[in-house]
Amino acid sequence: MNINYNDFYNFANYMNNYSSNYKEKIDESLKDYYDAYTGFLITRKYSIDNIKYNRMNAIIDNFMYHKNINDNKNRKSLLCYYISNIKDDIIKNNKPKPCFFVKARLERQAYDKMDKYEMETDDVKSHYKEVNDKYKYYYEESIKVVNDDNESDYYIDNFNNDNEDYNTDYNTDDYYYEDCETEYSTDYLSDEY
Repeated sequence: MNINYNDFYNFANYMNNYSSNYKEKIDESLKDYYDAYTGFLITRKYSIDNIKYNRMNAIIDNFMYHKNINDNKNRKSLLCYYISNIKDDIIKNNKPKPCFFVKARLERQAYDKMDKYEMETDDVKSHYKEVNDKYKYYYEESIKVVNDDNESDYYIDNFNNDNEDYNTDYNTDDYYYEDCETEYSTDYLSDEY
């Protein structure tokens, strides 16, 4: 199978972000996958030569997949053409694609940084923050004191409720007669024989 090297050159430049136009329709997920693979290699802190070598193999594999080429002879010729004609000027920095969550996080960090700067430089704002913190501290302490009083009352009430037997008066006459009267004693005391 004859390989169109001009097409391969355009494909490699498109995948390496050197040109945005590629005549044939290519699956965008293939480009996204390649970009993600490059990002992975950069974050793993591989050397530039290792990253370029892996990118070269990925471009050749993707081109062969895209064109349905399954021949090692053609792979070797693509490898030689890539080495001699295609220049990969990758810079080893990680610039992820803009994402909503990353953007929101960066905005939040900028807001926090600005708020901290205002707090450090604005005397009135820092004074009111100290006053609010003092009121918050004393409020929480007063809640603790009230809770401690309620807990002690709770334990006293529970002790009284749990120990009801000890709080009753056993010196009543009913208790004495209930305890002393038995079945035999009632028969003994009766007048009927």
